[in-house]
Amino acid sequence: MSNKTIKGKTYLKEDSTYSDGLLKKHLYCVISDPDQSDNVLVISINRCKGHPSEKLSCILGPGDHSYIKEKSYVRFDLACECNEKKLVELSLTSKIKPFEKLKPEVLKRIQQTAKYTNAIPRGLKKYFNNF
Repeated sequence: MSNKTIKGKTYLKEDSTYSDGLLKKHLYCVISDPDQSDNVLVISINRCKGHPSEKLSCILGPGDHSYIKEKSYVRFDLACECNEKKLVELSLTSKIKPFEKLKPEVLKRIQQTAKYTNAIPRGLKKYFNNF
């Protein structure tokens, strides 16, 4: 298991293109410490379109992170596990860009919501022990 603190780190990733050819960027956040295989739980933050359920998600806004400029929410349904070494490798190849860490109180709010939402895939709940 890694000694470094990765929990709270964020990464900016250009995911896909809009119809006008512009790249869509998403903020990905590590919300757990690494497990014994150096895997971590990663979530993405998306801009609110419509009205996501506050019971199923964690609503964020300006001030929660410098990248967030408008009402946004955590996409727990898209949570995934990723190897810590793979995140470092991707950042070195510029496929993802390291960004500022989450504020401790924002990270805690996301983690608390993750424990209570049904949206997070069941197989990923093992990471709750690494919060």
